[in-house]
Amino acid sequence: MRRTKLYTAKERSALDIGQCRTAIQSFMLNKMKVLAIPMLLFWSFMLLNPLYSFGQCNPFGNVSRYEFDIDPTVNLNIVGQQFCTSMDGTTCCSNQNSYRCLDVIFNLSNGPNGETFSASCNGIANFLTGLGNFDALFFSVGVPDPDGSSTDCATNILVGNNYTISVEFIGNNLGEIIVELTVRDHLGNLISFSSQTAIAGQSIIFTMCKAGSGCLDNELVFGCCDISGTLDLDANAASTICEGETTDLKFTGLGGAPDYTAMFSVASLSDTSYFSEIIVDDMDGDASMDMITLSVSPTETTTYKLISIEDASGCAQPAVN
Repeated sequence: MRRTKLYTAKERSALDIGQCRTAIQSFMLNKMKVLAIPMLLFWSFMLLNPLYSFGQCNPFGNVSRYEFDIDPTVNLNIVGQQFCTSMDGTTCCSNQNSYRCLDVIFNLSNGPNGETFSASCNGIANFLTGLGNFDALFFSVGVPDPDGSSTDCATNILVGNNYTISVEFIGNNLGEIIVELTVRDHLGNLISFSSQTAIAGQSIIFTMCKAGSGCLDNELVFGCCDISGTLDLDANAASTICEGETTDLKFTGLGGAPDYTAMFSVASLSDTSYFSEIIVDDMDGDASMDMITLSVSPTETTTYKLISIEDASGCAQPAVN
């Protein structure tokens, strides 16, 4: 009889289910925090030339240019969609007509009533290259060029198939958004880490390129509030199950107003799917925390990963252990 084991996985609230295992294993991947210090001359140039633009290939209106306007009142919770290159070639960083790029741009601004970014503002942008064979990534903070013609081809980060491009947006009480970019290969090895600071009036720009057309799976979450969510084994759930049996996962929403929507992924070796689970008021008298359980019965090694939590007010936050 095959046996299945449940254990917490790395980086986000996640649960891995594997066959013929016997114990719960818990681990978290400690991220290396590196302070990237730009050259003084570069930042002097930026301050003196606030309209200097760079970092993207595709002109305004191009189908492969994806723009999001973000302020402290805006919430993003977009999971499982695809960003694709244009079917037409481009001369961006290549003279070959078969070379194609896509741009993902986050335009920052203060809120409609002057609201500024704060420490309660957090977000993630995960780009998964499994469908695209992308080979280059460009990351910059500046002002997008409407013509899409200013990417600096000398500053690319090399990427490959099944790489994970992970971005964290971390607000502070100075009205800034710290942007931390981490690139890992298909084995989880660190390829690149960099950090830049953005403020209202600037844009956070990612350009990804490859020969031929391709797509990225994405997970985008951003919000400015103090809610949070977790995914764990239920207190009485079995840590080891046999094929055909079930065990229970526990979803928890914290700090907000129910009902919560928990968005999570279910990933096996052959497929990744996205689902949502509603966390209703559990009527336990604790207004700051609500939880539900979900029974699962996997037939192969599977990872359950909580991506975002959103409360009844519509505020969303990434799920972070």
